Amino acid sequence: NNCNTDNVCVVNAPVVVDSGTVVAGYINIVSGGSLEFRESAQCQNITFSVRSILVESGGSLLIGSSDAPFGAAGC
Repeated sequence: NNCNTDNVCVVNAPVVVDSGTVVAGYINIVSGGSLEFRESAQCQNITFSVRSILVESGGSLLIGSSDAPFGAAGC
């Protein structure tokens, strides 16, 4: 990730979250960047705490996919 001193994180490449804890002030997903949440095979918890998410033109926020919808594993 690319975070500055104002606690703004710029996502400019694909980032996958499938477990663990993410804490940030502000997330800005720009063109070419994506933030994707995937369910782990081990059903590990994801804790995600931010003040705001801004998805700009060309950026993507994805929760699962059509091939693997979030929640399909029964976690």
